[in-house]
Amino acid sequence: DYQGLVKRGLVRTADNGVLICCTSLAKVSMDDWREQVLRWAEKAGRAVRDWQIMTPGADFPSQDQQPPLKTLILQL
Repeated sequence: DYQGLVKRGLVRTADNGVLICCTSLAKVSMDDWREQVLRWAEKAGRAVRDWQIMTPGADFPSQDQQPPLKTLILQL
């Protein structure tokens, strides 16, 4: 229940705090996953002031430029 896990993180992160969300689900694109996380934040009543994508390092290679490891940093 990744959505539930993110929601718990969203409601427990202080205002002006940072929440780092990660997944290694290869079948979901970064764009789709980011949109899901931002939608969950909106549903939880948390405004995301800014977000950043952390690109995986060389030790997480991807043949198709769609690395399974995805990291999203949310500024709440």
